Amino acid sequence: MDQNYTYPVILDYTEPEFINIILPDFNNATTCASKDDDYITAAQELLSLTILDFENENKKLPKSSKAEDINLEDNQQIVYVNVWMPYFRTKVKETYVKRL
Repeated sequence: MDQNYTYPVILDYTEPEFINIILPDFNNATTCASKDDDYITAAQELLSLTILDFENENKKLPKSSKAEDINLEDNQQIVYVNVWMPYFRTKVKETYVKRL
């Protein structure tokens, strides 16, 4: 299992107060961040949680797209985001429920 992942992220600036964060390689999984927040951290959290979901469902991760293969609209740009999964796995708390 690979521990280091890098994927393109689309930053959409169409909203006046928010930045929409889109993962084009993962069915356009989306979150948003306030323009005052650290949008890179938000993008890393979205990517890491999406990767964890794929791993938990035993799905194969998609290949990382090239920037030139992604169509952008006005007010959008691409950045590449890297996540090191051991760090993000420690941040996720799993809750177990005892059933009676």
